[in-house]
Amino acid sequence: MTLTQDAKLLTFQDISTHNNKSDCWLIISNKVYDVTPFLYEHPGGEDIILKATGRDATEDYNGVNHSGEATGILQKYYVGDLDSSTLPAKKQYNPIAVVAKQISVSKSRGIFQILVPLLIIALAYGLYHIYKKD
Repeated sequence: MTLTQDAKLLTFQDISTHNNKSDCWLIISNKVYDVTPFLYEHPGGEDIILKATGRDATEDYNGVNHSGEATGILQKYYVGDLDSSTLPAKKQYNPIAVVAKQISVSKSRGIFQILVPLLIIALAYGLYHIYKKD
């Protein structure tokens, strides 16, 4: 990672504490921006920016296709660079584990749905024969 001459290297833990209306920092493409003064000017509203704090907001920013002008505005708020080694590991989505869990739950539920009626029938049959009048 190449740093500009005045750039600070910031940890994710430090950046994530700047997550409210009075102190709002964003991580975009491993760069850190203090966008607090821009919150009320943002065309999409402050809530969109506030939801992107405390994590890497690169996908959020790039997903909107911001103009070159927006990128230029963002540069005014540059604070430093993210020490990417401090980012928490992303949780990997494992569809096989999700499906296996659903199958396990539905199997136990299916067995329960079969056994309960069978037990009721067996109990009723047993009671019938016990109290059956000759």
